[in-house]
Amino acid sequence: MGDCPSPAIPYLCPMKAKALYLFFLMPIAILAQAPHSGEILLQLQRISNPQRALYLAAHPDDENTRLIAWLANHKKAETAYLSLTRGDGGQNLIGPELGDVLGLIRSHELVEARRIDGGRQFFSRARDFGYSKSYQETESIWNADSVLVDVVKVLREFRPHLLITRFSPQPGPTHGHHTASARLGLKAVELAAKSNYRPDLGAPWSVTRTLWNTSWWFFQNNPEALQSDSFSKVFVGHYVPERGLSIQEIAALARSQHKSQGFGSSPAMLDTLEYFQVLHGQPFSKDPLDGIPPSLAEIPGGLACSQLLDSLIASFEPLQPQRLLPGLFRLRDLLKNLKDPLLAQQKILGTEQLIQHCAGIRLRALVSQPIGSPGDTLTFTLDYGQGLPANIQLTQIQWPGTGWQILPGNNAPLNFPLQPRGQYSVKAMANAKAHFAQPYWLEEPGTEGAFFAKSTQQTQALGLFEPSCRVKLKWNNYEWEQPLPLLYVSKDPVKGELVDAFRLLPKITLNPGRPAAVAMTNASVQMPILIQNHSSFYCKGRLQLGKSNGWQIKMVDSLIELAPGSSTTITTELIPQRFDGKTSQISIQFVDQNGQVFDRQWTESQYDHIGRVGILPASNLPALALPATKTPRQIAFLPGAGELSPEMLNGAGIDIQTVNEQALIDGKVEAKVLLVGIRSLNISPRPEALQAALLRFAEKGGHVIVQYTTVSGLANKEILPGLKLGRQRITDERAPIQSQATQHAVMLRPFEIKEKDWEGWVQERGLYFAESWSKEWTPVLQGSDPAEPTQSGILLIRSYGKGQLVYTGLSFFRQIPAAVPGAYALLFNLLHFQD
Repeated sequence: MGDCPSPAIPYLCPMKAKALYLFFLMPIAILAQAPHSGEILLQLQRISNPQRALYLAAHPDDENTRLIAWLANHKKAETAYLSLTRGDGGQNLIGPELGDVLGLIRSHELVEARRIDGGRQFFSRARDFGYSKSYQETESIWNADSVLVDVVKVLREFRPHLLITRFSPQPGPTHGHHTASARLGLKAVELAAKSNYRPDLGAPWSVTRTLWNTSWWFFQNNPEALQSDSFSKVFVGHYVPERGLSIQEIAALARSQHKSQGFGSSPAMLDTLEYFQVLHGQPFSKDPLDGIPPSLAEIPGGLACSQLLDSLIASFEPLQPQRLLPGLFRLRDLLKNLKDPLLAQQKILGTEQLIQHCAGIRLRALVSQPIGSPGDTLTFTLDYGQGLPANIQLTQIQWPGTGWQILPGNNAPLNFPLQPRGQYSVKAMANAKAHFAQPYWLEEPGTEGAFFAKSTQQTQALGLFEPSCRVKLKWNNYEWEQPLPLLYVSKDPVKGELVDAFRLLPKITLNPGRPAAVAMTNASVQMPILIQNHSSFYCKGRLQLGKSNGWQIKMVDSLIELAPGSSTTITTELIPQRFDGKTSQISIQFVDQNGQVFDRQWTESQYDHIGRVGILPASNLPALALPATKTPRQIAFLPGAGELSPEMLNGAGIDIQTVNEQALIDGKVEAKVLLVGIRSLNISPRPEALQAALLRFAEKGGHVIVQYTTVSGLANKEILPGLKLGRQRITDERAPIQSQATQHAVMLRPFEIKEKDWEGWVQERGLYFAESWSKEWTPVLQGSDPAEPTQSGILLIRSYGKGQLVYTGLSFFRQIPAAVPGAYALLFNLLHFQD
């Protein structure tokens, strides 16, 4: 993508603004689609409406898709959602991904939700560092001033009349991130209006009205308060004829894109009211947008635009949308007369998009292979078509971005009319300056509370598509440009055409077979390392593992030869020289025959609703050796909502076999110990039958360890006899934990659990502890977050029949992949505990 001049307001750059508006807010799946006639009419109506609304909350899935759908589809207002974080500190219902990869998955889920409900998507640089109990802690870890910069940037760029927060600025029974999001939103509204605050972020902008969009959830203990005069009620149960869907149906489809959080929804057809409290600005009588001009006719310089739009809407013929083209090009020129240049730019971009749809134009920039590397020669093809008679000409194609060179060849001349179907191809080669497929917010290390972010992209959903293609089109004397991401298209015999983004990767990537090397009952660790050659060239080189104190590394030091696009797996043996219970880091590198060093992993995930996504983290391997002397027992694992515990424990030398729920219910699991994965009871289609099976397993002499579970979807809080779940948690991973039963076997054997075993934990201690229990249960641990009451429901054990039951909310699922020594020691004790 070419450079643009450095304007006084960076986001006014037409080239970048157009790319952001058209593509960075949409997933790859939508790029091959086109709106039907009803949606073309809806776009015309949105262009004629200058009203803009911004929804603000803390995480992906916090947004109210029903209200966003109502604003964008019924009110025809430009609507966006600002999620302060990417949800990387959350959990994952559909796979094992956590951390940065989960944040990327959830970012794509948000973009897909906005495609459905008609909104745009923004982020701040704030990192989801896990559950926070106070807004003070949240603002401290995030560095509130930097988040304010991002929110002000969005306010001055998107220029909303209405800011809507999902959460109250007053502390309550909710996440500290939630309260902080509302407080920072209010502060940003104040700062965005001040001309002396960060003029580099754009011209000042005054929000007309700020509202808290609340719901019955916040008033479960006081439902009468929601019906008081403090809250305004607005009916949102409308039908949208342009889309053939109700607002509730649109909202449910959008909400259901948050699949990693298990938020599949059905339309709540009877739930038709939204509740609001004014936080800033004037109250409204009927509609949150009251008093905000609903027509361009009320905007200086917009009367002629409004009159033309009214004419276009009135004359629109659904079967011949191309007849709008002359009027749309006149509108494009008239919009330049708006006295608000940012509004003009937004409306011009929308009009150019509409021109393409009305002409039936299909444009896709395709690449000859899904993955490439610097030095590769690739074929780039513009796949084009024009479905309606409109006499559009293709005048210019700009390939493909920074760090790419177009190779000489017999390229056909441009400036030709689009045909019903055609292609135009060139060859290009990437050099060392080409941009790899790394999300922009992960290009450099951030902090605990914030991602690194380049100033030009810091609030964008997915960032700039690079490499990319830029096409210039012409109708009569009118020209406009269209940015296109590079796509790879393949065909599946069942699913049909599959479309993915092209990815430029380093020539070599190195993926260890497990997130960490852990030795316990094993004298050494066998660690497979996948070496992939993503280039079109043969590659020769050697695998090198960095020296680490306390570990001897054995592998065949031979020349590794990789054919183009091939891979090989080299198994290394890591031998601990001392079992000291300390975690160290082992670097993994590949040095080719020219001395070039490669030290990145390619961590990729694929899901039907978002396609392929991936990141390029450093290829480092945490290594941990603990002196376990006890012989492992026969252990079974019942999978839960995505965790790597069985894989990691097997790698540590513990024999653990995965079993399915039906086998357990049928009594066909032959084991002494059953480790139940996180939230297994929550995701089970038969939770009552599964609970009964766990008890039968213990009655017959088995040892059952139930990891954290929530009450969601369960008949009652008593998930095990005499034990009720609560919502208590300890979010500070450094919070002191003490033993309530110092002589209990689980604290002594095989490992004696000491104070040092609580060092180095990541993100949290645990969650969803027990809130009450009968005398048969023995509480083993206690602790609390600073200045909070002591929690004693962290780990409880009781006899049951001939066996034992254990419940623990400790977040082993986060600690085990991170090779936290104390977590391994305590879990090992739990697996081998006998009454």
